Amino acid sequence: MTFRTTGIIIAKRDGRDADRVFTIYTKEHGKISALAKSAKKITSKLAGHLELFTYATFTIARGRVGDHIATVDVIKDYTPSLEKSDRLIAALYCLECTDQMIRTDQIDRDVFELLLAFMQEVSTGTIPSSSLARAYLCNLCNLLGYGVPHEQFSLQEHLFPYLNSLPKSQVYFEHLTSGSK
Repeated sequence: MTFRTTGIIIAKRDGRDADRVFTIYTKEHGKISALAKSAKKITSKLAGHLELFTYATFTIARGRVGDHIATVDVIKDYTPSLEKSDRLIAALYCLECTDQMIRTDQIDRDVFELLLAFMQEVSTGTIPSSSLARAYLCNLCNLLGYGVPHEQFSLQEHLFPYLNSLPKSQVYFEHLTSGSK
């Protein structure tokens, strides 16, 4: 059985030989892990499309042993510029936290939308990276049910506009200003 889904690559690790295992957070299936055969080879057709921060449409084939990535159609690559190393470090930290905090096959569209908004802001935004990372992690914790005391954070609706539709008690943002990093 195969299925198509859109998602963001949040982690990768080496598999056997030239294979790599990718962790993808998808809108329709939550967090999934899938194997890309021969992804480490220079001649691999998937190698250039399978990197952290990539938002893409994936064709996943379910196998007896696990899922396999059949095709990748990149929608947008949100890799932060290496010139902005603080943004890259903050983004890598947030992706690692997301990977560690969410179980496989846990479906939450709000988390996906938060992750996508975060990736857009990381790649193009002007908000200081430390404030952005705190705001993302605070919202992720609240969406996952780990309450963050609302007295510590003020709602900043302009950062992630889609969150306006969520109950105000669920989502808290640190007041983000263009102050120090």
